[in-house]
Amino acid sequence: MKTSRLLLTVFGISNACLVHAQTPVPAPAPVPAAAPVSTAPVSTGSPAVDASSPDSRLRQLETIYQQQLRSRHIPLLGKHLTELQQAGRGAPTPALQAEIVRVQSVITAGGVVDLTAAARELNPAVPAPALPPMPDRPRRMTLMLTPSLAQSIMPVPESSASPVGASIGQLTWKLDALPAGEYDLVLHYASVLADAEVPVSVELAGQKLTQTLDAAKATKDGKNFRLLRLGQIKLDQDASGSSLVLTAGTADKPSLIVRNLVISRATKKPVDN
Repeated sequence: MKTSRLLLTVFGISNACLVHAQTPVPAPAPVPAAAPVSTAPVSTGSPAVDASSPDSRLRQLETIYQQQLRSRHIPLLGKHLTELQQAGRGAPTPALQAEIVRVQSVITAGGVVDLTAAARELNPAVPAPALPPMPDRPRRMTLMLTPSLAQSIMPVPESSASPVGASIGQLTWKLDALPAGEYDLVLHYASVLADAEVPVSVELAGQKLTQTLDAAKATKDGKNFRLLRLGQIKLDQDASGSSLVLTAGTADKPSLIVRNLVISRATKKPVDN
């Protein structure tokens, strides 16, 4: 690295000039061929010169270019070698001795410095730092089931389910994806009758959660909603494609207004409501 930088400093060449210095001398523009006078082949007595031949124009230009480089490099190399030998009088360091040997080998080989190699040594490609691996994080799984997504609603509503909520006796959803694990179930609801007790149950994959909505948990009317944690279920295997059934009272009578049912990964142990 120090050697190449020192050589380029001696030659007065900067990194910005390296690309220009390595650009070969462009070949002269070809001369348009004269229109043929006759279609009959004419023997000139001189065979065509191949591009790889020493007599070709391209090879001649390359020879001239190398001669010009030698005329510039050799004096500078000689001066640099003299300075190295003067600096190494007495007890030359291994690095200094190695540089003297290298400069001598360049002069012996013809006195032309390989600027491409020097530039590569001065500006080595720095590999991009490896990114640390991302820590494994538990995946959060949350489903929000609304009446509009239900496979069936009982009793059957007279019109499509409201975007706010639907008065139901029973809702059935088909779950597209639900991996094994522990889940909390929270119901977002409003009461049809504030003073009526309504048994609520959820059935999924052979498991059943039940709650009773009494006067303490009821809402004052059908426009005010509140949340009820129904409980926690544990799935030992993937329940994708399974049906989830929510029942309020009896299936044939609307007893509850449901906005949504949220299923999320459990964050704590189940507690009594």
